[in-house]
Amino acid sequence: MVCSRMGSGPENKMSSTKRKKGHYIKASKGKKARHGYSKLDYGMTGFLITCNRYERETINEAYNLFNEYADVMYGPEKSEEDNSDGSDCDGEQDIEKALAAELASLKKEKSKTRKRFQVVESGANNCIFIRTTVEKPDEMLHKIFSDIHDSQKSRSRYMMRVTPTLGTCRADSEKLSALAGELMGKYFNKDCTKTYCIMYKARNNVSVNRHMAYKAVGEAIEGNAPLMRVSFDDPDVAITVDIIKTVCCVGIVKDFVKFRKYNIQEVARIDEKKAEKAAAKEALASEVKSNEESKDAPMMDSVKSDDAPMMDSVKSDDAPMMDSVKSDDAPIIDSVKSDDAPIIDSVNSDDAPIIGSVKSDDPPIIDSVNSDDAPIIGSVKSDNAPNIGSVKSEDAPIIDSVNSDDAPRTQSDNGPFVVMVKDSVMTSHGGPSMDSNLDPDISKSGSNSDDASNAE
Repeated sequence: MVCSRMGSGPENKMSSTKRKKGHYIKASKGKKARHGYSKLDYGMTGFLITCNRYERETINEAYNLFNEYADVMYGPEKSEEDNSDGSDCDGEQDIEKALAAELASLKKEKSKTRKRFQVVESGANNCIFIRTTVEKPDEMLHKIFSDIHDSQKSRSRYMMRVTPTLGTCRADSEKLSALAGELMGKYFNKDCTKTYCIMYKARNNVSVNRHMAYKAVGEAIEGNAPLMRVSFDDPDVAITVDIIKTVCCVGIVKDFVKFRKYNIQEVARIDEKKAEKAAAKEALASEVKSNEESKDAPMMDSVKSDDAPMMDSVKSDDAPMMDSVKSDDAPIIDSVKSDDAPIIDSVNSDDAPIIGSVKSDDPPIIDSVNSDDAPIIGSVKSDNAPNIGSVKSEDAPIIDSVNSDDAPRTQSDNGPFVVMVKDSVMTSHGGPSMDSNLDPDISKSGSNSDDASNAE
């Protein structure tokens, strides 16, 4: 018992490990054999298809579409007959052999249906290459796109861009030049005057850049069809150069712009896109027309606004009536009515002088009042009542200067400051108030009582 356990332990572990490795290797080989994918190689023709994930569904969709058109254009594919030796078992075959024969026939039918079109591993994600035995895959693909363009019915859910591949070579500038020269000589002649463009795309490769591909294909076209010219707006033919890893695929397609760069989904939506563009254009035109009509509408003669209207006459509780305004900073008003300041319209009196222009914080600036009988007194500044001249007083106005040859200046000790102006008297009710800016004669008369008595 013990010996058997000791002897069987390491051997069992090694054998189980070997079985596991063999199982994984066998499974991987079976997977490759089951799918039967071969790699993209040189000298192949077929179709290069791009998709957005869902590669299995894309492959099945491509098989169905290509087989449908191939049967119509080239007839159904001929099946290869088996070379049987004519021996009949006459019921001698057992059940296992019958099942094996049935499975072989099913596999054979499956391989026959995919023989004309066979998918190969491209070496790039979301990029599928289907190898074909059709002589001119570009013509069959052009027929497919023409039908979809005319009917506007989608035939694809997973396929996106489909381009034909007329030849493959190693991703090298020399090999590309040789393959391009061969294809250009086959499809174009020296009298060809078509326009062309070159479409380049590289995946998982940096050995052949865009400039090298353009140079190789351009030299091939100049050597075989020198009259052809480049046109990227609407070329007659487009030469596609797709490089995937170490393989370069070259193809030639017609109506490249018409078929939306051979996008099988966009071709079926051409009418829908046109309708959307027409609707957007119509909406834009109507909007522009409405804007023009609003601009051409007549302007109102009078405009009333609460913010800042422009009017000939303005009535407001906070501002006086204005007839004419002439000022840089504030309007000049002929008549002013205010609760805090006296109303100064025009002063005509034989007993009092005429006050000129008044400046105050509350009322606006008064124009000027001219009188032949009385002098014009300077400017007055006051918070509540006008101050005359450059003298500021809280209680009473102070007269700046009075020009009179015949009127003396007097002041009593307790009485108001009196100025005689052409038999007219202006008194100050609040008492004298002197400033350093007063006239020297006035200051002397205010300080000397003898001069005041002489004046009396």
